Amino acid sequence: GNVTTVRGETETFYDEVVSQGGRCTVVRVNPELPLADREFESEEEKQDFISIMSTGLPALRAIDKAIQASQGNGHKPQMKT
Repeated sequence: GNVTTVRGETETFYDEVVSQGGRCTVVRVNPELPLADREFESEEEKQDFISIMSTGLPALRAIDKAIQASQGNGHKPQMKT
């Protein structure tokens, strides 16, 4: 399915970036199966994959809140749509 394709493409992209000397962090959000599909070759590689057991919008809101808190800015102006 689509999820399997995106997971495979994401891990391939990760491998390409790392093989060329770059750094890459993969954030996987899935309410049922957030873990990576691969065996990690090193502790560093394992740390490059962040698994979040959630659905998309709640995960993005939590990530945004954590970023804002880490920057010492507990709130930001809300955009009205």
